[in-house]
Amino acid sequence: MSIPKPFQEAAVDAALSAFAYQAGRRRFLVADEVGLGKTVVAKEVARRMADDGRRPLVIYYVANGHAVSHQNKGRIVGFLDDGQLEKATKTPDRLSLIAVAKRPDNPVLIYALTPATSFPGARARLTGGRKEERAFLKVLLERAYPAFARDLDPDILRLSARGSWDWAVKDAETKFETSPAHLTQRFREALAAEFGEPVRAKLEVAVLGDAEKKIKPLKPTTFVGHLRRALALATLRHQPPDLVILDEFQRYRQILEEKDADPLLKALLEPANSTVPPAILLLSATPYRLLSTRWEETKGSLAHAELLELIEFLAGPRVRERAKTLFSEFGDKLRDIAANADASRPDLADDVAEAAKLRDELRSLLTPVMSRTERDSVASTDPLAGTQFLDADPEPEDFQVYRHLVDSFTEDVRYEALPYWSSVPLPAQSLGPRYAAWKRAKIKAAPKLTRMTRERRNNLSAPTAWPDAKLRALSGVAPPRLLSLPWVAPSLPWWPLGGGWKSAAVDPKLLMFSRFRATPPSVAALLSFGVEAHSLPKNKGGYEKAYKRRRFKLAAVPGPVMAAFHPSPWLIRHTDPLAKAGEPLSVIRKLVRRQILAVLPKGIVERDTLKARQRHRSIGQVVAAIERRAGMGEQSAAGWSSAIGDDRAARSAVQKWLQVQPIERLSPIELEDLVDYAIGAPGVALGRALLRHDPTILAPARYPALVQLSWQGLRTYLDNPPGKTAVEQVMSAVVDGGFESVLDEHFWLRAQNLP
Repeated sequence: MSIPKPFQEAAVDAALSAFAYQAGRRRFLVADEVGLGKTVVAKEVARRMADDGRRPLVIYYVANGHAVSHQNKGRIVGFLDDGQLEKATKTPDRLSLIAVAKRPDNPVLIYALTPATSFPGARARLTGGRKEERAFLKVLLERAYPAFARDLDPDILRLSARGSWDWAVKDAETKFETSPAHLTQRFREALAAEFGEPVRAKLEVAVLGDAEKKIKPLKPTTFVGHLRRALALATLRHQPPDLVILDEFQRYRQILEEKDADPLLKALLEPANSTVPPAILLLSATPYRLLSTRWEETKGSLAHAELLELIEFLAGPRVRERAKTLFSEFGDKLRDIAANADASRPDLADDVAEAAKLRDELRSLLTPVMSRTERDSVASTDPLAGTQFLDADPEPEDFQVYRHLVDSFTEDVRYEALPYWSSVPLPAQSLGPRYAAWKRAKIKAAPKLTRMTRERRNNLSAPTAWPDAKLRALSGVAPPRLLSLPWVAPSLPWWPLGGGWKSAAVDPKLLMFSRFRATPPSVAALLSFGVEAHSLPKNKGGYEKAYKRRRFKLAAVPGPVMAAFHPSPWLIRHTDPLAKAGEPLSVIRKLVRRQILAVLPKGIVERDTLKARQRHRSIGQVVAAIERRAGMGEQSAAGWSSAIGDDRAARSAVQKWLQVQPIERLSPIELEDLVDYAIGAPGVALGRALLRHDPTILAPARYPALVQLSWQGLRTYLDNPPGKTAVEQVMSAVVDGGFESVLDEHFWLRAQNLP
């Protein structure tokens, strides 16, 4: 469990102070810069709220997508012990299913929700949801409005569910018996809020339409979507949360904008008939956006419209109006100082003092409801959080690019060329029609300027440096030789890394903050092209042919390619380099050699004659022969048959895999091959890493999925490596880059967050 840093503790204290006033709005924003641990703050807030004696603490954690919400909900309640953590997180992932599920007996419950499935706005496109929801809605409708439910076309609620529908309805009836008391009445009230009154008549109009009033019936999915919203509203009114966490809420800001018009959102944020509203914790590094980059339009409060709306949500209209006045006065004062910044002016010190006074008043007005920490402010106590400044020295061609952009823009928008040029590499090529200035521009020919062309791409001819100072500085810390590595170095290598990973930076994570949307794709495209120009062979057809070439194909007999991507059950079960983690690679190899010999018949390695010592069968045949002896041959062949499709050569290889005779003798060279593949074969590393976290992956029913993952997933990712011996290139990379250790860390992280 992460221990909060001092600045995070300060944010937690401020948030809990805002929540402590039971009759207040109980809202707080944590707007710390990206990477400073807003989730740690949320976890500590939840922990301290859970310790206040109220049981259980119900948390609604809302994020923009299911992947994010599932990933983070375990972290939010990571202070619980293992048993409590499992109960806390084993909860429905949409609001309408909360009433259906039995409520666990646990001190903390967290529901990971998304706006699209749990809080679709009044203007959102509604869907039919899951069959479990629709089945429960059928049962509720039968209790709330039995006559309407009896006449309703059963296909409307069934939708695409067929054979399993009757089972789902029976299950819903069982769950209804244990659902909260008065849920049916709450559902009636929610239907009135969603459809209007009288409810029965409004429901019939929604389903059948009204020819006289020229009202068309709703589509079945839309009608069911409204029913789902009503069930969500009934659940919310009956089981309100204690803490609502809105993570990166700027991505679904409509929740704040539509709260007054949408009964569902109002019930979440401002529940009626509640003496104590839920505590609402907002998390976002960028909680509002500026409306313009023009200096003239930043006067007053125009550029702070979203900020002022946010302030009103957090602290109310009175604080909003005061903030609006202060921001306007503060901005005007800064402009006066900038326009008259003559150090000899007698009243300059008075203006600066007055600006400082306005700043302090703004700070005291807003700090009770929001917290903002930036990297440089905590760098003295946390060096890793600090900013590393890079030298980005401009060159003459950089200014020629700027002049070209200015000359291409129409006169009325030429002032916009400066921010675009300073933020977007190759702006004349990268901005695109989403930018009005570019769309109206007449981009002039500039053959002497460095630019991206189809010919340059096809010839893999990257320039020494692009005409952009920031991009050159970034390329200095992230050169093509590092970006070309197919994975990052593990946090805890099992042995000393080699190759490109040996000189890789300790922390390979880079964050890019961009002013315009065109910046990330432009930077990514130019960096990626640099990697391609660095790595792909220029003398074999250039860009187009390099991407059409495929090195990893199965031959008609089991060979090195098949063995490299074969997740051998025998090697996976009987070898484990982790047992000597931290030792030199030579020690690891000796360990793996002993592990292999321990499960082979004693004396199987032939050293009697020179011919026996020099025998060198294909590694594919050796692995197939060992698995045939261990009774695993058919399982391996079945797994491969499911992964190769109709490839004739591959099918021949699988058939010959089955026909290999069980192994009786092994030469020293073949033994070393086995050691090499046990450590460096990507398929073995993948299967062994996965087995540590999923003990069922080698079971006959699941093994084909592992082969599919190795051959159709991992192989296509690693295909076409540079060099003549593709298999050796990849196996060397697996060892040099600690690939199995990387996978082990990845699977461990996924296991902490997946249901």
